[in-house]
Amino acid sequence: MKILTAFFFILFFITIKIFPQDIFEPLNTLKLSLNTEYTTYLKDFKYYDNVSLRLLTEGKYDSLKIVTKESIKNGHDWFYLRMRRGIAFYNTEKYFTASNNFIKAYKFNKDEALNKSYLHYSMINTSRNTESLKFNNNYNYNEAGLYIGIDNNSPMSKINNYIISSNKAIPYLESEYSTNKTFINPTFSHRIKKMIISHSLSYMQIQNNKYYHLGGFDTIIDNLKTKIIDYQIISSFNLKKIVIEPSFHFFRTNKESSFLDLNTFRTQSSSFNDYLFAFKIYKQINIFKPEINYSFAKSSSFRNNQIGFSLNVYPFNNLNTNIFGTYQVLNNQFETKGLYKIGIVTKLFTKLYCEANISKGNHSFFNLNNGNLYYNINNINEEIKQIINFGLYYYPSRKIELSLTIQQINKDVFMYNNVPENINFTIKNNILFNDYLIFGGIKWKLN
Repeated sequence: MKILTAFFFILFFITIKIFPQDIFEPLNTLKLSLNTEYTTYLKDFKYYDNVSLRLLTEGKYDSLKIVTKESIKNGHDWFYLRMRRGIAFYNTEKYFTASNNFIKAYKFNKDEALNKSYLHYSMINTSRNTESLKFNNNYNYNEAGLYIGIDNNSPMSKINNYIISSNKAIPYLESEYSTNKTFINPTFSHRIKKMIISHSLSYMQIQNNKYYHLGGFDTIIDNLKTKIIDYQIISSFNLKKIVIEPSFHFFRTNKESSFLDLNTFRTQSSSFNDYLFAFKIYKQINIFKPEINYSFAKSSSFRNNQIGFSLNVYPFNNLNTNIFGTYQVLNNQFETKGLYKIGIVTKLFTKLYCEANISKGNHSFFNLNNGNLYYNINNINEEIKQIINFGLYYYPSRKIELSLTIQQINKDVFMYNNVPENINFTIKNNILFNDYLIFGGIKWKLN
């Protein structure tokens, strides 16, 4: 053992003498470089930490955004920096970017209560209630609403003018359309663990009149009353990075018609059930919100499959302005057709918002808003070609929403001219007219 130790000592001594000393210089340089970089990194870290904290304390949020962006660009990214950056955007009402930074901070530290609180409210301020539940177990989400609407329209004068101006000798003309529509719709939403459940129960009554014109002079009225009760339930839950909203909609329709039979009006009643299953999947990506939706509807006379894509854009990084568009494709045993809708929601004053949108296409049988059907269960001789909405939303407090919407519905009424001498000969005529629906309501948070 002593001989082996002496051998290695002599070998090391010879190596030192034979090889120059600067062979170890690269190692020394590397060590010095690492120490310098670490010192610089530590110095820069302390600089960004001190400056960002000072700017936050002084409330200089625009400067804080610049400094924190520079820090991240230079590789200095940690919990408190992200949280300070999120607060800067939150206090300047840029809630989408604020929530993104609070999420980054959450990945650094999942236990910080203040960050989770900021993250929760930034999502509330961007209408991401379902996603916010993950960060606040004590948040009791309870919301109720009540909406009423009326549609009182009688285009009889326009139809008579059409009859007189087009052909006074029309022997028989038949037309059918709704002349009065009213509805009431209470709603309630609540939380179950990580889900939000929404319930909607509505009652609608529609008065239809069928007109028989004999030679353009005599009119006989056939009354049709339709009563619709429908219940809708929507659940919303967060699945990793996406939100899924399945829904189920059940309709109970009762019809009562009075028709002329041998100069006597007789009454006939019928009832049927419809249902609709739908779901949508969406994800918030900065100021963009893409969505895919699908629905299946079934009634006694049809089965529909519908798929669509929607996109919401928030150009000002908050809910003050929302530009949206959607395109839907529907297929059933009769046809395949498309429908598109574009619109904008914008802030007018401190507590007042307005919405304007337009949808074009044959709306019959379409499911819009994840459960509202525009199918003509009352009138097979009528097609809705276009709907224009204009609405106002007023928020007297953070818990109350008052809304009023005027809806212009462009309808195409089919009328059939039957010639008595040849019962198989029918002339089809179309009349376009505008129908107006006014509805409004109140929605309030109970917690």
